[in-house]
Amino acid sequence: MSKADNYKGILKATSIFGSAQLIVILITLIKSKFVAVLLGTTGYGINSLFNNPLNLILAITSLGISFSAIRNIAIAKSQKNSDLYNKTLSIYYKLLWGTGILGVITMLLLAPLLSYWSFGNYNYTIDFIILSITLLFISFSNGYIGLLKGLQLTKLAAKVTIIPPLIATIASIPLFIIFGIKGIVPALFITHFATFLISRYYAKNIQYTPIKLKIKDVLDGGKEMISLGFVMTLAGLLSQLVGYLIILLITRYGSIEEVGLYNAGFSMTTMYIGLIFSAIAADYFPRLAAICNDNIQIREVANQQGEIILILLCPIIVLFIVFLPFIIRILLSDKFLTIIPFIQLTTLGMILRAVSWSMSYIPSAKGESKLFLVMETISCIANLALSYIGYRIDGLRGLGWSFILNYVFYTIIVYIIVKHRYQFKFSGTFYKVFCITSIFCILSLLISLLKGIPFYIFNIIISIIAIIYAITELDKRIQLLSYIKKRF
Repeated sequence: MSKADNYKGILKATSIFGSAQLIVILITLIKSKFVAVLLGTTGYGINSLFNNPLNLILAITSLGISFSAIRNIAIAKSQKNSDLYNKTLSIYYKLLWGTGILGVITMLLLAPLLSYWSFGNYNYTIDFIILSITLLFISFSNGYIGLLKGLQLTKLAAKVTIIPPLIATIASIPLFIIFGIKGIVPALFITHFATFLISRYYAKNIQYTPIKLKIKDVLDGGKEMISLGFVMTLAGLLSQLVGYLIILLITRYGSIEEVGLYNAGFSMTTMYIGLIFSAIAADYFPRLAAICNDNIQIREVANQQGEIILILLCPIIVLFIVFLPFIIRILLSDKFLTIIPFIQLTTLGMILRAVSWSMSYIPSAKGESKLFLVMETISCIANLALSYIGYRIDGLRGLGWSFILNYVFYTIIVYIIVKHRYQFKFSGTFYKVFCITSIFCILSLLISLLKGIPFYIFNIIISIIAIIYAITELDKRIQLLSYIKKRF
């Protein structure tokens, strides 16, 4: 495959999954609005008290199989070995059954305790028992999506991402109108059941020959999936723990109001800027996994991926920083304008996150789960330590600086590891794109400090230049302008 084809493949997958993620966010916002209006703050709270335990048990009992197996599926597909392919999928489906049933049993046993811990009584035990069945639905829904991603069927995977939340929202609203708060559990059940049916519909045509396997064969054959999945689950839980400890830090040395400001600011950054990372990850991981034994190809793909994500981030970050006050007023309110410095700094840190992100997938794509865990543990410890120092020195703005410093540290650590272990290095083209993107984003941050007419003039100028730069760089790689002219 030529360089141009690689770039086109990256952008195609990014546009497909990016659009899907954006639609899902809009659907989620609409559903949240209806929940808030129809059920009020109490209903919103009850909805969270059902969802949070469900997601926690899912995270623990699923063992991350639906993500880790993407690697094995991609490898089986790339090797064009029918025996390996059939065995991999047979093991995968058996593991989905196993982890799904484990989740159901775990929630059934904990149902009385979950009711008591969440609501202070046992009145909701039956509700948790009903919801326990959904863990099997979720196990297979995520499993089917993982299968589609592993086989790099991007359009089908995107459809499965969009359609279920849309149907769930349409089905949930009448339940909320008719039954009010009592409609929450039926709505959750229908949501996960609909997701299961739709994901199964799109995945059922994937052909393979099932192989009869004993439990020992499944565990032996799926050892790599379980190991990598468990480590990724552990890393995710560790990251959540650090996030919780940072909130406790703000609560202890600041106020509940600052916790709200921090959550709002961080959510805006990760939801809107982080959308790019989510979109690209869906295609990047299986592509890396398919070439995991070729360090030269990995270097080329990682560099191309890094270039594309930085080029796309350049105008997005510039526009986000430039129009941040207007975005906050539209999505939140004037009361949240005080978090502008924090959001600007975390947004700037996304450049370094893009650099480290393009490298950090390499160990997991190669199946080196322990190395991946070591990297993530180091990052979490550094994040917690820097966040403590940053907040104690300069409050929320200090947390913004700590975010940047954490990614400086993490990027250096990851680069040293992948360079030493896989002979990885960045290309001259990558460094050029990184430097130009960084300059644009830093300039936009400095311009945001201006007042009056100069603020608007320079903002317009840098926004236009950033957009032209991104289009020009994409045109060099995929002949974007020629493609647009042919289409129109």
